[in-house]
Amino acid sequence: MGRVTGRAQPCAGLAVPQPSPPMVVLVKAHGVTVALQRLPGGGGTYSIALPPGSYVVSAPRSQYPAQTITVIARQTRTVNFPNRCK
Repeated sequence: MGRVTGRAQPCAGLAVPQPSPPMVVLVKAHGVTVALQRLPGGGGTYSIALPPGSYVVSAPRSQYPAQTITVIARQTRTVNFPNRCK
């Protein structure tokens, strides 16, 4: 197994409205969602274990583009989704 980790923040400007919906990080392989992690509305750090292979990682509320990654056994890939609205 490998791992993808990083920070995911919603596109929320300077202030995050409360309560805000959860931040979701999606991992897809061949167009099919294979993993997801929900974070608090303001975002945070995520960590998802995955078998080796190619994946598309996204966080739709961040407005940051999805990223294609290759997971390698016993290695960690970092994919961040910063708040681009600030």
